[in-house]
Amino acid sequence: MAEGVRARAAAVEMLNAVLGQGRMLADLPEPDLPPPDRARALRLATQVLRRVEPADKALAAHLRKAPPLTVMNILRLAVVERALGAPGHGVVNAAVAIARSGRRTQHMAGLVNAVLRAVPEARWPACRNCRAGCASRWPMPMAARPSRSRPCRPQSHRWT
Repeated sequence: MAEGVRARAAAVEMLNAVLGQGRMLADLPEPDLPPPDRARALRLATQVLRRVEPADKALAAHLRKAPPLTVMNILRLAVVERALGAPGHGVVNAAVAIARSGRRTQHMAGLVNAVLRAVPEARWPACRNCRAGCASRWPMPMAARPSRSRPCRPQSHRWT
């Protein structure tokens, strides 16, 4: 597999265990990857788990019915990665490669490609009070929202 695809595939496996089997992320065995890829897989899985609901809302407009769990997790991972600033072409390519690598998901690779190209990159509204030109792509908690007394700061929009 290409660079970064193994980490993404491991993140999808983690998501399958957590969302499909109800296991805890901390209880899963560490994937057999080099340390940087292992850390990336865990970071990606954590980011997706934090943002499952907004990702599902973004995907719902482009899906008639829910695909199998593995395919849905591939789509969730790609949507979250794109929303957090990863280049769209690389994310879509990696998602399609992950779908093609699985025996049960290879027939869904076209769906993954079509849906991810249809989902707009900046789906979430931009911050209206921002002077720095950043865009908050995820709904902000009330305490972090800018107001007249507390203007927008670009670092307040970083979701890690």
